[in-house]
Amino acid sequence: LRYERAVQEEQPQNLRRQERNKQRRQQPQRLLLTWMVNCPKELFPQLEGKITPTDFTEPELKKLAEKLFDQYQETGTVTPASIINQYEDLDGQEMVASILQTTLELNPDPEDQSKVITEIVRKVKMESIQYQMTHLKDIEKLQTLMKLKEEVPNWNISDIIG
Repeated sequence: LRYERAVQEEQPQNLRRQERNKQRRQQPQRLLLTWMVNCPKELFPQLEGKITPTDFTEPELKKLAEKLFDQYQETGTVTPASIINQYEDLDGQEMVASILQTTLELNPDPEDQSKVITEIVRKVKMESIQYQMTHLKDIEKLQTLMKLKEEVPNWNISDIIG
């Protein structure tokens, strides 16, 4: 009886722990998406060759990233309302709206902004690399990822707000 009770109490703790880990992984991805909406003309060129939609490891955020990258590539800008309208279900619209309609409180110092966005981009890329490393079977790809993992800390995203 004690064992059953202990197992029952442990399960909610595991679920809470899993949810916290998921939120921790999502936070930099969500922040990067918000930056992409707030500063598209400055940020998208800086992300080229560094971040792609495949770097977003959470499926719903990856889908949103694909829409943002596609829209920017087609129009040179990002229009949150048109992306939100592409989601048919209310939950999807609310999730996307919470990311796309967040206004960043930007520090007027461009150097501080550069440091913040650089750190966010690094975290997203490192999480992507870690995710890929745990889900692949190709040794050559693993070597490429390990080399990239060494390069990411040297990345610098600058001149976000010029």
